[in-house]
Amino acid sequence: MSGRLHRHHAVYSPVKRLSRITLTVLLYATAWSAGAQQILQQRIAGTNWTKVRGANYIPSYASNTYEIWRNYDHDVFDRELGLVSAVGYNSVRLWLNAAAFDELGRKMVDHVEDALRLCAKHKVRAVINLFDACGVHPRKDARWITTSEAYDTLLQSPRLTSDQKNLMKHLFANYAHGFGARTLVPLAADSPMTVLLFQSWQSTPGSDHLGPGSYPKLERYIENVMGRLQGNPAVLLWDVMNEPEFAGEGPISPGVFMTADMEQTRDTFLKHFHDFIKRKYPEEITSVGWAQLDNASKYADLADVLTFHIYAEPERLKSTIDRAVEVSRKAGKRILITETLANWDFGSPDFPGLASDEKQLAHYRKVLPVLINSPVGWIAWGMIINRTFDPYTDIFYPNGQPRPAAIYLEKTLKEAAR
Repeated sequence: MSGRLHRHHAVYSPVKRLSRITLTVLLYATAWSAGAQQILQQRIAGTNWTKVRGANYIPSYASNTYEIWRNYDHDVFDRELGLVSAVGYNSVRLWLNAAAFDELGRKMVDHVEDALRLCAKHKVRAVINLFDACGVHPRKDARWITTSEAYDTLLQSPRLTSDQKNLMKHLFANYAHGFGARTLVPLAADSPMTVLLFQSWQSTPGSDHLGPGSYPKLERYIENVMGRLQGNPAVLLWDVMNEPEFAGEGPISPGVFMTADMEQTRDTFLKHFHDFIKRKYPEEITSVGWAQLDNASKYADLADVLTFHIYAEPERLKSTIDRAVEVSRKAGKRILITETLANWDFGSPDFPGLASDEKQLAHYRKVLPVLINSPVGWIAWGMIINRTFDPYTDIFYPNGQPRPAAIYLEKTLKEAAR
C-alpha cells in the first residue's frame, strides 16, 4: 500500500505542482486586473466631469490632423494653448493621425508628448483622439479643383442617385455656388459628396483601412502612443474614434450614412481596439466620440466615460442634455459632450451670415448660458482660425486677436467661476 501510494505520489505530484503554479498565476492575474480596475475607477472619480470646459484645438498652421504633427510647431502650440487657458477653458481635444505616425514614427509621439507638456504648463487637460471617421481618405487619382466645379461634376455623375443629388443640393448648393465657390477640394472618380465639406480633412486610418488586415499596423501605432503616454496626468481620456457614424464617408442617402457591411466593419473595428486597449492599458480612461447621443447609449460597453456631440439651439440643447443625464444614470458611467456650441449649417440659405461676428456672438449669447448651467461637462468646437474646412466657427484669429464671441466667452466663464 505504501509503495502504491508512493508511486501515485510520484506520478501525480508534477500535476499538483503545475496546478499550484497555474492557480498562483491566475490569482496574480486576477489581483492585477482588479488592481488596474480600481486605479481606473479612481482616475474617473478623480475628475469632476461636470466642470469640464474646453475647446477642440486645431493649430492655426494645419489644414488637417496629419499636418498638425507632420509640421508640428512648439511655439504655435505654446502661444495658442495660452489663449485656451486665458479664455477660461480647462481642457482641449487633440487630434492624432495614424498616417503621420507611419511617416514620423516615434518623432510624432515626441511631438504629442511635447504638446502634453504644454497642456500642463497652461493648466489644461487633453482628450486625445486616436482615430477619426470624419473626412475623406486620400485618392491617388484626385485632382484639386474648385468646390463649384466639383459640385457641378458630382451633380452630373451617374454614380449618384437622384435622391443623393437632391441631398447634395440641400447640403451644399448654397456653399458651392456662394461662400465656398473658389475653395479647392480633391475630387477623384469615386469621391463621396462629403469631399465638398471636408476638403483637405482626412479620415484616419480611413474607411479603406478599417478591416482586420490593417489591425497589426494600427496596433503598433496604439502601442507607441499609449505605451509612451499612459499615466500622463495631462491626459483626460482617450477617444478611440471621432464620430464613427461617418466611417463610410456618407451620407449615401437622406437617412443612411453607411452600408450594412461597412457598419459591421466599423463595429468590429471599434470592438477590437477597445478590447486591445483595455488589455494592454487597463488603467487608461477611454471613450468613443459619437455624433449622436443614442449611439453613445447603444455602445456604452465600449467606453469608460460616454461622450457625444450636440449642436443645437437652446431648447433642443436643454432636452438633449436632460436625456444625457438619464443615459449616464442608466449606464452607471460619467458622460461628457466633446463637440458643441458652434453655429453653422451648410443647408442654411444664410450660411455666410452665420460665420459673421454678429451672428456668432448672438449664437453664443443664446447657447453658452445653457452649457454653463448644465450638469454635463462640455468641449466646444472652434478655437483658433486655421486652414481646415471649418475656420468660420473659431473665435480667435491666428495672431491671437479675439472675435466678439471670444470676449463674451471669457467674461461669462470667469463670472461663472466666481
